[in-house]
Amino acid sequence: MTPEDFRRLLVREGLVADSALPLLDEGDSSPWFVRLLAGAGAWLAALFLYGAIAAVAWPLLGSAPARLIVGLVACAGCALATRLRPEPAGVFLSQLLLATSLAGFLLVLAGASEWAGLMKVSLLAALLAAILLPANPEPIHRQAMALTLVAALAVAATDLGGLEPLGLLLAAAALLLWTTQARWAAAARAPIVVPLATAVTAGVVLVPALATDPLVRLGAERVAWPSWLMPAGLGVLLVAAVLIVARDLRAGASGAGTPAWLPWTALAATAAVTAATYSAPGVLACLLAWLLAMAAGRGALAGLALVALGWYLVRLYYGLETSLLGKGLALMATGAVLVCLQFGLRRLSRPPGPAATAGDIHA
Repeated sequence: MTPEDFRRLLVREGLVADSALPLLDEGDSSPWFVRLLAGAGAWLAALFLYGAIAAVAWPLLGSAPARLIVGLVACAGCALATRLRPEPAGVFLSQLLLATSLAGFLLVLAGASEWAGLMKVSLLAALLAAILLPANPEPIHRQAMALTLVAALAVAATDLGGLEPLGLLLAAAALLLWTTQARWAAAARAPIVVPLATAVTAGVVLVPALATDPLVRLGAERVAWPSWLMPAGLGVLLVAAVLIVARDLRAGASGAGTPAWLPWTALAATAAVTAATYSAPGVLACLLAWLLAMAAGRGALAGLALVALGWYLVRLYYGLETSLLGKGLALMATGAVLVCLQFGLRRLSRPPGPAATAGDIHA
C-alpha cells in the first residue's frame, strides 16, 4: 500500500476529513535513523568546512576584532537564514545552520577574551544569548542560548560573590514563568519561554551547589551574605509555590478556593525542611523545581530535579558540617514533604464524586 492509498483509505473510512489531508504531509516523513545520520553528517560537514576555512584564513582571524566581526556575522546570518528558510528544510540544513551559529558564538567570545576578563566576557555571553534566544527560531539553538544565558550569569555572580541572590532570583523567575504557563502559551510565546523556563529551573537546582561549595567561596566570594538568606528565601518561595499550585488545582477540580488548612500545613512542612536542611539549601531548590515541573506537566524536568535531590541528600549525608542527628532529620523531613506533596496535590486535583455533588445539591 502506497502513502496515497493509505490516505484514500483514511478518507473512505471517515477517519480523516478531506480538508485535513494536507496536514499529513507536514513535517519530515523520513525514518529517525535517516534524520540522525543527516544531522551527524551536517555536523561533520561543518567541522571539516570551517576547519579548512580556519586553516586557510587564520592570518585574518588571528586578531580579536576579526573574530568578533566574523562571529557576529555568522550568528546574524544563521538567524536570518533560519527564519527565511522554507518550512520543510530538512535536518541537514537545520543542523548546519545550528553548528555555524554556535561556532560564531564561540568566535565572539574568543575575540572578546583578549580584551576583557572573565566577568565581562560572561556578561557579553549573557547579552548575546539573550539577543539570539528570540532571534534564532531553531529549537535546539534556543535551548542552548537559554542555558548559556543562565550559565553566564552564574559565572558573573561567582566572580562578584552574588550566587545567593542569583539563586533566589532564578527561583522567583522559575515560579513566575511556570505558574503563568497558560498565559504565555495562549499568547504563542511558548517557543521562547519554554527553553528559558527550563534553563532557569536548571539554574535553580545547580546554583546552590556552587553557593555552598567551599572552593568556590574561598576563591571568589567578595560579599559575606548571611547564611540564612538562601534557605529562608527558598523556603518562602516553596510555600508560595505550594499555595499557587494548590489553588490552581483546586479551582480546576471543583471550583473551590484553597483549603483553609493548606497554608498552615505548607508553612509548617517547609519550616521543618528548611531547619533540617539549613546547610544544604539545594534540597529546597530541588523540591521547588520538582513541584513546578510536575505542576507544569514537564515530567523529564521533574525527573532531573529528583535526581539532583538525591545527589544533594547524599552530599548532605556525607558532609562533615552536619551532625548525624541532623542528617537523619533532614532525610525524614524531605521524604515527608515529598509524600505530602504527592498525595495532597493529587487529592486537590481530584474532581468531586457523585455523592459529594448530590449532597451539595440537597444542601
